[in-house]
Formats: sequence, C-alpha cells, structure tokens
Amino acid sequence: MGSRNRLVVDFQRNYIEFNGAKYCIKDDSTNKFHGESMKFGDLETPIYRYNDRVTHVFWRNDQLLKAVITIAGHFIKASNLTSIFQVLVSDNHPVIQIIDWIQIQNFGSTEDVKIDNFSLIDCQPEEKNEVAKRLYSDEFLQKITNNFTSLLQGFQVAPALLTSKSIDVNNIKIFYSYWVDLNHLIKMNYLIGFLKAWEAGNNSKLMFLSVHFGEGFELDVGGIVHRLAHEFKLIDGNEENTFEIKGNDDLIAEIAIPEDGRSFKLFIA
Repeated sequence: MGSRNRLVVDFQRNYIEFNGAKYCIKDDSTNKFHGESMKFGDLETPIYRYNDRVTHVFWRNDQLLKAVITIAGHFIKASNLTSIFQVLVSDNHPVIQIIDWIQIQNFGSTEDVKIDNFSLIDCQPEEKNEVAKRLYSDEFLQKITNNFTSLLQGFQVAPALLTSKSIDVNNIKIFYSYWVDLNHLIKMNYLIGFLKAWEAGNNSKLMFLSVHFGEGFELDVGGIVHRLAHEFKLIDGNEENTFEIKGNDDLIAEIAIPEDGRSFKLFIA
C-alpha cells in the first residue's frame, strides 16, 4: 500500500477512515438531510457531509455490519490495496462474520490483502469458543503483519495457537492468557517449528521472546531440554539451564529455562 492510501476499519464505532477522510455509519432513521447520496461499489446510499473530513453514511440499523464491510471493501477494491492499516473489533457485531470476512475472501482486491494492526476487544458470549479457535490460528495470524492484540476472555476451548506455519507478526499481545500452556509453546510444535525456521534463516526479525507463567503452572524443564536436544545441536550456555543454538547466519539463539519452571526466555545475539 502506498503512503497515500491508509485505510482504518473500526467495527467498534462503525466507521471507515480512508486517507484521512472518515465515513461514519449512522442509523438511517436519524437522517434529516435527505438529498445527497454516495455510491460504494454498486450500492448508492444517502449521506450527509458533516464537514470537510467527516461524512455521515446512513444505513439500516440492522445492517450496520454489512455497511462497514461494504464501504471498506469498496475502498480496498477501488484502490487495489494490499493492506489495511488497522482493524478494530468489539462485541458490537458478530465477530465470527468479521473474521470470515478477513480470512476467507480477499476483499475484492486482486492482491493478497494483509492487515497491519489488528485489535479485538471482545465478542458476544455465545461465539467466544468459535472466535478463539479461529482467531488463534495459523491461517488468521498469517493475515497480520505488524501488531496483533486480543483481550478475548471467557472461552472454554484451548486454541491451537501457532501450531505449524511461520508467522511474521512484529508484536503478538494476548491479554487474559491463562489458557496458554506448555502444549501451545512446546509440544504443539510452536517453539520447535519457530526455531527450525529461524535456524534456516527465516523469522529474521526475532530478537527476544519471554514467556512467564503464574501460580499453579510449572514447565517440565527436563522434558523441554530433552525435546530441544532431540531436534537441535544444543550447546551449553554460560549459565545453568541456558543453551545455545547456532543459526545459518552465524547468529546465536540463547535459551534460558530457570529451574523453577516459571519462565522461558529466548535471546538472539
């Protein structure tokens, strides 16, 4: 996406911002300024130009999600965007539909459209389990390029979370991460796969990874070291319970697993 094309899609507050111009979706029953309209794709809808930078777009109140998707899709297709700068999602709308919109189709663009920054505040209670499974997946995270933030909580399933493919996201922030355990980080091939990709010269942006566990959970330090030794040529580090793996580019990955099993750290030097 060129410097002039910056698209923000806010599902929480029902607006789209494109190159500094904001399009706020409003219930059509509040439209007191009948007359002017604007076309988004094949659909023409009433509008009111609030000022030079803000336009109110009137839509049926029961179709506000469709409005946001339609208008965002219009700008993506019309400008043939390759990325969306930001997507913000909350429980205002069914989140599963938004995830499907992001993941399943390509917004009408001829390019593979990515999302630079994605934030999820929450979703509706009845869809939490399904949202968790879809959100914390290789397929969805491969759509994100810069920042992924999730405040999702209250689901019962244990998502797979980065099980196989290489994910190129600068920052992954998961709040309420009590469900993350050893199965996600070690036995489900996340760390092994990630380190193998790094050893081969991929994941070059990685500098530091730190995982801390709360009360009631401890890593199986011996089991982790055994698994790492099986997959890599481990070199003992300078301190107890530290190990090194050499990458193809002569960088060194230093792994530290304190004896208490409460944390796991990875440094690239």
